[in-house]
Amino acid sequence: MNNETAQYLDHVDEYIQKAQRELAKARLQDTGTREEAMYLKEAQIALDNASTVLGRTLPSH
Repeated sequence: MNNETAQYLDHVDEYIQKAQRELAKARLQDTGTREEAMYLKEAQIALDNASTVLGRTLPSH
């Protein structure tokens, strides 16, 4: 694995960890609240970012 790929994967890992933290925060909120929605949205953004970075990293076949 080259250095650039390793850096991309580090970013993916960071985004996934952020998503996990945001989901954990959402679980602590009452269902259907604005706070829960905010944390879920942040988790979704982090996962979208991870997906985007993976798309740039993985070779297309």
